[in-house]
Amino acid sequence: MEFKKYLPRFLKAKEDNKIPMPYNSYYLGSLVPYAVDYQKFAENVYDNAFFTAPLEEIIRCFNTADIGVYRKQINGKLIRAKGHKVDAWLANPNFSLTRDQYHDYWIKWYYVGGGLLMYKTPGTFYKELLLYKPDTFSIQRNPDTLRIEAIKIGSKVIDEEEDLLNYRIVRAVNPDDNVAGCDINFRPVIKSLALQGDMSTFAFTHQNRQLKNSGKRTGIIESKKRLNPDQEKEIKRNITGLGNKDAGSIAIVQGEDFKFTPMDNTPQELDWLNSVKFIREVIASSLGVPIQLISSEGTTYNNVREFKKKIYNDTINPLLELFCQVHTQFLKEELGDNYIISYDTSNVEELRDDVASTIKSLADALVGLVTFNEFRSIVTKMTGIDLAPLEARYGDVLLVKSNLSLIDDLFINESGKDDPVDED
Repeated sequence: MEFKKYLPRFLKAKEDNKIPMPYNSYYLGSLVPYAVDYQKFAENVYDNAFFTAPLEEIIRCFNTADIGVYRKQINGKLIRAKGHKVDAWLANPNFSLTRDQYHDYWIKWYYVGGGLLMYKTPGTFYKELLLYKPDTFSIQRNPDTLRIEAIKIGSKVIDEEEDLLNYRIVRAVNPDDNVAGCDINFRPVIKSLALQGDMSTFAFTHQNRQLKNSGKRTGIIESKKRLNPDQEKEIKRNITGLGNKDAGSIAIVQGEDFKFTPMDNTPQELDWLNSVKFIREVIASSLGVPIQLISSEGTTYNNVREFKKKIYNDTINPLLELFCQVHTQFLKEELGDNYIISYDTSNVEELRDDVASTIKSLADALVGLVTFNEFRSIVTKMTGIDLAPLEARYGDVLLVKSNLSLIDDLFINESGKDDPVDED
């Protein structure tokens, strides 16, 4: 009787915990597999150099960053916490992957698959970090709270709350979600480029087929006269006998009233060169990679340096932020309070300011405001160059530019009186 008294309140609390669902949203109790034909999509991407070249550039730049554990100070500054156990896990994620290879898989599956599954093995002092391809697992969400209540990998179903803490779903933004981040479908980051990829694949496939066919065009030869079998064989032999060494040649056959109708387009007619170049630029720019970094056309040392800065600012740094945030949340318990995973790109040569320009800018800004020895200390902190200090009588006094004077001094003589004005 006592339970029945509280039953309405219990049911109301259960109902209040339900998340309102928008129209056209449905969450089945069964495990839902990856919604895109990942294998087919991935094969088209990995076999297309227009995709792999910018992706490899992203991965190369990503791996130049020093990713590790940092401790948050009260003032908000981050101090590298070398020796932390999580630092060792990041440097050596598991028994078969190096640090850079781990990043490679993580980035490719995120871009090409739209997400992945991360798993950390149980244990306190030693863990391995494993990654699962997006079509190798399925998830089940609670229809009321949308929380993940089960993950299936092969024949194994993980549904205990304590075990689920060892897994984390990484999912790219999907604009088709009804509830942001909670729908079941993974959307590849590069899915919007699928059409451009198909176009470039078609262009190269067409060209390759022509090369395999000795560069000959396909078409129909029509004859107004009826040909006997020997004449047909002779015409076909003359046409097919033209090889690469005879490219552009015309076969001569005996007869009259013949008509050739081409069934394809020449590279000039399709303008492959320009269209392929344009497609390559569209794919690279959409992935956030300046085309100059993957093409030698029109590149110099100076502009490559500037484009390197651009790819870090626009693409690599945001990707590093995402990677570090995901791993901080995933390893929160192992990290402990006031520790996060972050990165440092100060060792990247292209991101360092030109030392001479930096020193000149500092000199122009600080002249007359600091002594030489103070200036030397500032330069050392900013550039790492350790300038030798001067003796105190020279290094601890202010120096000013000789051509700078107070404007009032221009109208005062040595006696302190205003200079007389010449009225003549």
